[in-house]
Amino acid sequence: MKALSLALVAIVFLSACSPIQGYPGPALPDEQVSVVTRDYDSDQVEVSRASVNGLEFSWRGIAVLPGKQSIDFAIVTKERPHNCRPYSNFNSYGYEECLDEKYKKDRDNSYHPDCDCFDYLEVRQRCEQEVHDVNCSADVTTVAGRKYEAFLSKREDSATVTVREHGGLAIGSSHCSSYRTRDEDFDEYVGTGSITAHQYGFYRCF
Repeated sequence: MKALSLALVAIVFLSACSPIQGYPGPALPDEQVSVVTRDYDSDQVEVSRASVNGLEFSWRGIAVLPGKQSIDFAIVTKERPHNCRPYSNFNSYGYEECLDEKYKKDRDNSYHPDCDCFDYLEVRQRCEQEVHDVNCSADVTTVAGRKYEAFLSKREDSATVTVREHGGLAIGSSHCSSYRTRDEDFDEYVGTGSITAHQYGFYRCF
């Protein structure tokens, strides 16, 4: 019974990771289809929409019939953050818990960790960032039984999509066109500890 349950879990896991079917009719064996996946640097690019021949796909990729493919992306490219304003959040509850535990162990003459308040001080920063809404497209021809990756990258003030066969050379590429530029605020975690706090100008925990 346990072996059957593990087998069912494995089947569900594999199906959740398998590429979606991008062609009509019953599923075909791997050697009769082409698989297209996507990849990108998430620090510079966000993908809003990805499609092959008008069918959307996610990180799982898409299996299509071999032949000519029209690959389209709606993406957001990001410039380097600027005008960052650091701030801190102090976890007073966690710090008080540490002090209580330390007091109990002191009383019992047992080992206790030091309670450094800077370990409970979370440093974050709110920054501004220029982002661009971009459309990308590429037309390629795929072969049955092979896998392809569409890699999105940012180059200076533009972007490009390059389609490569896995382990092989590029089979197609296209530059992208930006249709809107805007500014966004975003919040990011920096770290904890006295070194991080002092680096960002926080010399007291609370």
